[in-house]
Formats: sequence, structure tokens, C-alpha cells
Amino acid sequence: MTPVRGKMGRPPIPSKLQRRNRVVTFVTDEELKKLKKVAGQWHLPLSATVHRILRRSIDRRRPDNN
Repeated sequence: MTPVRGKMGRPPIPSKLQRRNRVVTFVTDEELKKLKKVAGQWHLPLSATVHRILRRSIDRRRPDNN
């Protein structure tokens, strides 16, 4: 008889927190070098570093009057 196992994989996260949209951008060699340096300092993958920088920038902005 095969033992019963629980579900494998990542646990689901709330729909509101899921990142499912992609933004593509191009950077210069120098910008990439700087991003990689920051990623190393933060001990994060490059994409997580860019996401953190983006979120911080967005969060600092004042809300629009819309």
C-alpha cells in the first residue's frame, strides 16, 4: 500500500497578493551592473531587487486625486 502524502508545492497566497503581471524594460550595462551590486548587498535575486525598488518608489509617491 502506498503511503498517503499531503499536497506538495507552495501554499496558495491570497489572490490580492499574487503577482501575475509582467513589465519588461531594458537597462544599460552600467544600470545592470548597479542593480546586480544592490541585489548582492540585499542577498536577493535580481528580479526581487527590481521589484523591491519599484515598490518603494511607488509607495513613496503621493496618491493622485483620482
